[in-house]
Amino acid sequence: MLFVGGWHAQTLAYVLYGITISVAATILFMLVSVPRGFWLSLRFAQAELRAQTAKKQRSEMDGPGIGSSFQTARIEKCEQLAAQAVRVARRLVCEAPIGLLPTLLTLAAYSWSLHSWGFAQHACLCIEAAFNILSPFSLMANCRFVMLLSGIDLFNAGKCRKARLQLRAAAEKAKWTTGDEGWDRKVLDLAGRGITLRALLRFYRRLGTSSVMPHFDPANHSTADVARQAIIPLSKDTRHGSSSMSTVLMQGRSVFPMKMVTHSWSNRFSHLVAAVVADALDLPEYEAVLGRLDRFEIGALEEELYWKSKLDQTFWICLFAVNQHASICGRILPQECDPVTGRQPLPCACGFGKFGSQTPPLRHDGQSILCEVNKFDDMMACIAAAEPGFTQLLAVDKDFTIFRRAWCVAEMHQAYSLRLPQKMFVFSEATLTRHKSYLKTLKVEDMEASHPADCDMILARISDKASFNEEVQRLLFDKGGLLEEWQGGFDHMTMLGEVARRGYERAVRGKSCQSELEVGVF
Repeated sequence: MLFVGGWHAQTLAYVLYGITISVAATILFMLVSVPRGFWLSLRFAQAELRAQTAKKQRSEMDGPGIGSSFQTARIEKCEQLAAQAVRVARRLVCEAPIGLLPTLLTLAAYSWSLHSWGFAQHACLCIEAAFNILSPFSLMANCRFVMLLSGIDLFNAGKCRKARLQLRAAAEKAKWTTGDEGWDRKVLDLAGRGITLRALLRFYRRLGTSSVMPHFDPANHSTADVARQAIIPLSKDTRHGSSSMSTVLMQGRSVFPMKMVTHSWSNRFSHLVAAVVADALDLPEYEAVLGRLDRFEIGALEEELYWKSKLDQTFWICLFAVNQHASICGRILPQECDPVTGRQPLPCACGFGKFGSQTPPLRHDGQSILCEVNKFDDMMACIAAAEPGFTQLLAVDKDFTIFRRAWCVAEMHQAYSLRLPQKMFVFSEATLTRHKSYLKTLKVEDMEASHPADCDMILARISDKASFNEEVQRLLFDKGGLLEEWQGGFDHMTMLGEVARRGYERAVRGKSCQSELEVGVF
């Protein structure tokens, strides 16, 4: 064929040849500039790491009496951030050329094949073979580079599958005890009712199907609705008996949680799940996650979480961990009405014994030993003693009612008393801004609970309510508090850029860097 669209074949070859050379030149420029950019990031991140390490060493030499504990924690956090940035930058420096070089070689082979076709008029089998071999290598290298930029680690994926899920009750009991054997046994049982993120998402997938709450509406159904119409029916008369939903989801295994999720039952269940996923994705807001829970998107979300080794993270969520058949399943409150159907759910007829906070047998303080909802404080202390890094997550609803619920405030206070790391996840920054003034007026006396006896029990444990209110305000607004920690959330690449920027500023300031370190300016 001598003409293609009115063009001579040889002329067309020249055009394609020119385009290919232009693209190759662009990639060659990227091959130089991209690694150089990452190398500069590495250089400045290393400078920042050295500065923070020196500051930490000086702080340790000064002794505990110099400076506040917050400043020490801040220095350690900045040092960890800089160290992480150095690791990321070092990998990017190494992998950027690996991703671009095969592409350049592929284009070179393609250009030579065009040259052979346009001028020699005979196929060069060696060039074609090189092109066919280099093309898949180029695709794989670029896919690997994209995954690295997105925070996905291909070679570390799946390692969490080997993580320990079984609760070693003897070891935990050796570290923690209240002195009451029956009470401790129930606490340890509760502590072993964590679920994985994988199990949570699988459960969420079932909602709205013909067999599980077919009328489920993510925009309307609350956590309480899901408890009544999905969790209680699914956990009734299973091969584990009428048990907690976590027992069903984890097939009877005792699973030790890494994190505890504090949430309000009036919040949308989809928002609760989105907040847990936001933690796995290192996002401070969960509004953007909601769309990814759609039935057509959730598969891609699970794939991302798998490659980021997040699906086997374990969480303690009271909705799943508490055996609802031992507490609320047979009693429907008048206000409990399905927002979609307009009907009240039917009470459960499991016949399982119900245990309130004062149901015998009783402990010396009058609290029921077999009741599960009066042991959250001890359960948190038990897990904290056995699991370093145990963290509390606050899944804050759009109306911030979590800060009015008695059980939620009690859990926040216990985590604060145990000095557990606490992370807050809000619907959006706009909702947080709207409710800041409201948060400053919180008082424990205004707490609410579904059952007045629960509220009375929690208030009875707080001897000095004024001091408790001050502690809540410190928890929210002090340096290192929940609001400041929330503001500090940023992603993998932003972290690298921020640390590199700090290192660059130090390098530019030159000699002034030393004087800043001496006076403790960051």
